[in-house]
Amino acid sequence: MRLIPVSMIVTGLAGCASVPPIAPGDYCLVEPLVADTGRETFALGDFSMRARVAARNGQTLISFTNAMPDSQEILHVEDEPARMGRDGTLRFTFVDGWGNAGQGALTPGGVMTLDLISRSSDPLGANIGRNYGTFRLTADDCDREPRPRPSR
Repeated sequence: MRLIPVSMIVTGLAGCASVPPIAPGDYCLVEPLVADTGRETFALGDFSMRARVAARNGQTLISFTNAMPDSQEILHVEDEPARMGRDGTLRFTFVDGWGNAGQGALTPGGVMTLDLISRSSDPLGANIGRNYGTFRLTADDCDREPRPRPSR
């Protein structure tokens, strides 16, 4: 039998503190996208993103879609398993509809990061790169409708 000092037990528990995870539900972003040619700027419409966190059969799943207003670039991922870190962040990997491999994270504060980790051999797959990055999502933005690209 080995005795462990109480101070070691308390210290060990302090390192196990965790942040509450992001709650299941929908989180969105709708924001204006502006092009800058160097000589002029003009509106492209609204970039939109919707992420859904769900719990099913004891597993946390994440789905998301984001779309550029000025093209056919839509990044869509459905029901990817997510692992929760001690800080409450959900982490996941995916292959997008263009064949690119990516990884992502969604923090309890609603910050979603999508990183492209391996490009597809399909030349059209390279165009989706604008849909990757860091985005701040809120439940409030789910009520907003994106504005289409204005005619010029």
